[in-house]
Amino acid sequence: MLTLALNETDGIALLEPEGELSEADFKSAAKLIDPYIEEWGGLKGILIHTKSFPGWDSFATLITHLKFVKDHHKKIKRVALV
Repeated sequence: MLTLALNETDGIALLEPEGELSEADFKSAAKLIDPYIEEWGGLKGILIHTKSFPGWDSFATLITHLKFVKDHHKKIKRVALV
């Protein structure tokens, strides 16, 4: 599961993974941040808050994650892991 929040004032998305990530998690993330990117041209940053990386629930989810990164990496200025 991935908890998502977008601080529209600062242009920063907060992602908090809890348990194995699913394809739906990445689709939800895109659904949240894509409209902001469309309007403003990009995000100032993504903050990933977690104690450890929980992994993916399937190989298909890994592929979805890689596609998410490919589609967004040039539109996000910074990424922080906390």
